[in-house]
Amino acid sequence: MTTNGGDFTTLHPFSAMDRSNGTNTDGAIPMTGVLLTNSTLYGSTIAGGQGGNGVLFAVATDGDEFTVLHNFSATQNGTNSDGAMPCAAPAVSGEVLYGTAAGGGPGANGTVYSVQTDGSQFKTLYGFSTLNAATGTNSDGALPTAGLVLLGNALYGTTFAGGPGGVGTVFGLRVPYPPAVITNVALNPDRSVTLTFAGGPNSTNVVQRSDSLSAPASWQNVATNAADGQGLWQFTETNTTSSPRFYRSYAP
Repeated sequence: MTTNGGDFTTLHPFSAMDRSNGTNTDGAIPMTGVLLTNSTLYGSTIAGGQGGNGVLFAVATDGDEFTVLHNFSATQNGTNSDGAMPCAAPAVSGEVLYGTAAGGGPGANGTVYSVQTDGSQFKTLYGFSTLNAATGTNSDGALPTAGLVLLGNALYGTTFAGGPGGVGTVFGLRVPYPPAVITNVALNPDRSVTLTFAGGPNSTNVVQRSDSLSAPASWQNVATNAADGQGLWQFTETNTTSSPRFYRSYAP
């Protein structure tokens, strides 16, 4: 709706759940807000979906193209492979979403996950461990109900319970940067060549060069560069020849 309260619009009404098993096609009970990136909203529900444990969804800001990106699977004795009941909107870096699921996982105490913005390549990055039944404690925390903060290639968050004191933890989790890609190659007037790379925001990157891709290829480190907040950086090769050159980059 507009800031003066006008033009209220329902972008997506979540469907009724099957009373026998708590499932539906699109999720139910969205407990938190959404993440806006470009013209797409990303959010989660704590219930419904094919497994009855919530979904991660995307919808355009005009209500079109509602898509379930991931159905959190059913649990058995509180455990599953991917988590359950996501209570917070995800964080985003490039084409990757990062989030928490408050329950489920191998220890029945929640997970940290990643998934591409198109719903592909869902991964459980971390599963919080089982609690001691007598003390309610563990080593790493339990029930991550809040969202994540992404800084560089590390995720930071909190858990509601567990930990050595049984009352929650603050945690950090290192995640790999996505592979960098060369987005442009420009031949300069002085015959040098400038390559533009796109990788992890604010990452440090090593550029390597090889004269051949025939196995075994011999890759040499030629430069180290820092990416900007958008993950972009450039490398200029001044020692050019007429022979082929191949380049790649990685974040150590």
